[in-house]
Amino acid sequence: MPKKVTILGVPVDAITMGEAVARIDGFIEKRTPVLVATANAEMLMRATHDGALRRILQGAAMVTPDGAGTVWAAHHLGYAMPERVAGYDMVQELMREAPAKRRRIFFFGSAPGVADKAKKKAEQLYPGIEIVGTLAAVIFLFALTIKAPERNILPQEKEDLKKISFDRFFSMRALGISFIALMGGVCYSTVLSFLGAYTNSIGVTGIGATCFFLCFAATSFISRPLTGFLLDKRGGNIVIYPALLSMAIAMAIIATASGDIAMLIGALFLGLGYGTITASCHALAVHCAPMHQVGVATSTYFVFLDFGIGVGPYTLGSFVPAFGFSFVYFAAGAISLLGILLYYYLLARHGLFTRSRMDRTAQAKELIAERRQHFYEEALATSR
Repeated sequence: MPKKVTILGVPVDAITMGEAVARIDGFIEKRTPVLVATANAEMLMRATHDGALRRILQGAAMVTPDGAGTVWAAHHLGYAMPERVAGYDMVQELMREAPAKRRRIFFFGSAPGVADKAKKKAEQLYPGIEIVGTLAAVIFLFALTIKAPERNILPQEKEDLKKISFDRFFSMRALGISFIALMGGVCYSTVLSFLGAYTNSIGVTGIGATCFFLCFAATSFISRPLTGFLLDKRGGNIVIYPALLSMAIAMAIIATASGDIAMLIGALFLGLGYGTITASCHALAVHCAPMHQVGVATSTYFVFLDFGIGVGPYTLGSFVPAFGFSFVYFAAGAISLLGILLYYYLLARHGLFTRSRMDRTAQAKELIAERRQHFYEEALATSR
């Protein structure tokens, strides 16, 4: 396993939380001032067009993978990244061991009053910790006097920022997979909204009602790591089809349930399907988008998912007075089956999410990001 993994031009340390803390201990023992950076996906993306940030990260003594996106990117490039090492968690570990190692800590930065509150909280959490001082208000007031240099952008980029268009707010390439997520949201919210009334109407008031969401959460929790593994190894089709089918089965079981066991089985299938759909559709939406539109693709996915969660109970619920709850759950199951057909027609038949196609797309996106950065720097130098 390499010690560092280069992601979009930034070397990220492939380490565990324990290894990161141990390295910082070593820095402290040597009494050498160093920079430790915690790089999440947003920071790595910004470094592709912010040369100063990229150079800072490249010169850091250690860059930890702060975020699931950074870990996923390393895995996608074919490298082993043991775990997410978040900056907040790492600081907590350092403060936890500080009293025993007789280390003093100074809180620096943030808005007025925040550092003082952090000091009080740390002293409560870690008895014996020695916070020797805080500096926030002075830094905050001093910062108000600093005029940050204007970010130089290309004339064409300035013109593009003035334009209002659909693709500024929604990723066209992520619309298809986001619509599949919408269908998953409809199924989930239909169960969520009417479960109490439905179980009362069929006389299920025992563990089938009280433990329904516990079973749902269990399979949802288990499915997501497995989803990520299969998505990386086999592509999108291997997870989307079973997820939609699982949700359809869940709706059918719930619609025909007459006892606790049937409701709990339905919950297990629902958690398996919904947990897989939400995780895989999000990953695929980001995969579809160009590197500079990852944020737009993410917002597109969540807009569609939330719309499905919101509109499902309102639309399907209107049929309850005339046809009853069972009809509504069967209808939700039919929507999930329709999602299978739409997924094939809109995405799968074009081979978008086969493993080989996804690998080629990832390599192309990385190459485009590098070339875009070189062009950007050369164009800025020419325009000055």
